[in-house]
Amino acid sequence: MSDFFQIEHTTEYVYPFDINQAQNVGYLIPRNETSQSCLAWKLECTPNVDKYTRSLDYFSNEKIYFALDEPHEKLSVTSKSIVEVNALIPPVDDVDHAFILDRLKKIKSEDDLFARQFCFASNRIPLELEAFTLAQTCFAQHKGMIAATSALMTTIFEQFTYASNSTNVNSTVADVLKTKKGVCQDFAHLAISALRSMGFACAYVSGYLETLPPKGEKKLRGADASHAWFSVYIPDFGWLDFDPTNNTIPNGQHIVVARGRDFDDVTPLKGVYLGNANPILNVRVDVHRFPKERLKTLLTNF
Repeated sequence: MSDFFQIEHTTEYVYPFDINQAQNVGYLIPRNETSQSCLAWKLECTPNVDKYTRSLDYFSNEKIYFALDEPHEKLSVTSKSIVEVNALIPPVDDVDHAFILDRLKKIKSEDDLFARQFCFASNRIPLELEAFTLAQTCFAQHKGMIAATSALMTTIFEQFTYASNSTNVNSTVADVLKTKKGVCQDFAHLAISALRSMGFACAYVSGYLETLPPKGEKKLRGADASHAWFSVYIPDFGWLDFDPTNNTIPNGQHIVVARGRDFDDVTPLKGVYLGNANPILNVRVDVHRFPKERLKTLLTNF
């Protein structure tokens, strides 16, 4: 059964004085893959952007590029999309993780070969010894890949504290291991470091998460968030996602935007500009679930 979502993601940069030129790259378009389809997407910018380009990157993520030549004190970029999500059912029988390690060494398919590049350290994710120890304990107790990865996910959830502003975009896996605090990006990087240290193929996933208000309360605009989790490769099945921030295997509430080696590959919006100014960043995300009966109307009016 499909779930349908209308998503609005606004990124706003406010500068202390005019910026003359800017060039930007963004990963803001939800992916089309086995478990989801992006049915509609559009970009709204202030100042107005007359032209932008869409292209697929090496990892089959769709990215956008646009430039601004006029002076501006504020840049507001809003990505709007309508997405259909289907829960991806895990394998009925768990797969021996020793078999997966052997398969990644022997490489028997194009999918195996593609996954192999996710076995190594990347710019943001070194192979930390302490992260390896976390994974080693979990994999010693469980023979199945899904069971062992779930145990690692739960270990991170229980031993590390989610704390907004405890880290920043440049925080390292070592920082998180030291403080035992972080946010979704940090926990995804930590899990990936642990799994790659064991020799497994593991990817970073960026996207959105539908958050539900407490019972009896209304949902606030902007209450949802950009989110991050990780995905492991299981031969002859594909990629299975895990969310250590919420200790869950995604099942209908997660919307995938991009998959890469780490945050650097899939940063939602980044760019360069002329001027010596540090902007104030504001981000708002709204994820609204709606019934299938409204789909035709929403697409018509999109």
